[in-house]
Amino acid sequence: MDADSEEMPVERGKLRYLPEEAVWYVHCRWCDEEARLEASNEEEAYGMLHEWRLSMPRRKYHQRNWSCPRCAERWQDTTPTTTDTAGPAGQPAAKRAILLPNLRQEVQQLKAEVVQLKAEVDKWKELVHRHAAYKAAHVDEIRKLRQEIDRLRAQATAVPDND
Repeated sequence: MDADSEEMPVERGKLRYLPEEAVWYVHCRWCDEEARLEASNEEEAYGMLHEWRLSMPRRKYHQRNWSCPRCAERWQDTTPTTTDTAGPAGQPAAKRAILLPNLRQEVQQLKAEVVQLKAEVDKWKELVHRHAAYKAAHVDEIRKLRQEIDRLRAQATAVPDND
């Protein structure tokens, strides 16, 4: 295998998407247990790991590691993890309670922005059509003026010089 085709190993304990297999993959931080999840996005894959534990609550996601159910029991601490109070998306109930209204509000704001942008696009389309009509009229006027100039030149060259 050449260097370009070699697969980079997935870091243990991290949830990653494997595009060549079209699956989400996680390898237990402590043992050889692994999971391949047929999920459409990371949030859905996260929710499918309901038996797995994510270490170090309240830390940045990239610093945390996934443990399989067997290792999670061995390394279990008393601090609740995301899966202890998890809902369908694998988020703590308190975090979901905060995020859902914010997400709904953001969705509403984005929908309003889409409506505003569509109106602006329609306005610009109208301006483009109007500009095209003005341009066509000016091109027609220029064509008529050139014809008049050509006619006048022809008349001027047809008149004999009386010197």
